[in-house]
Amino acid sequence: MSAEKQLMVTDIGELCTECHQSTEFGSGRFVNRIPSDNGFESGWMCEECQQLECDRCRERTTDYWYVDVPRDGSWYVQTVCHECITEAELKQVDWI
Repeated sequence: MSAEKQLMVTDIGELCTECHQSTEFGSGRFVNRIPSDNGFESGWMCEECQQLECDRCRERTTDYWYVDVPRDGSWYVQTVCHECITEAELKQVDWI
């Protein structure tokens, strides 16, 4: 056996790798689940755990873009939802 400690990834089946709630059919979390592996567990990720918070309106959504925004002479990335993104930013991400 090598000197490195090997990490084992545990298959948690139908559970969400983030919230550990069931994603099986009939659970209410089956639709829009995605395969997930967080480095320790493999299973699924429910739609709710896939959501990110918009940096502008603070609403959680799975419909978002990452846009570069200038601030104080440098650039940083914002997570922006469909409702908050501007037409200029949509051009930046090649949407239109």
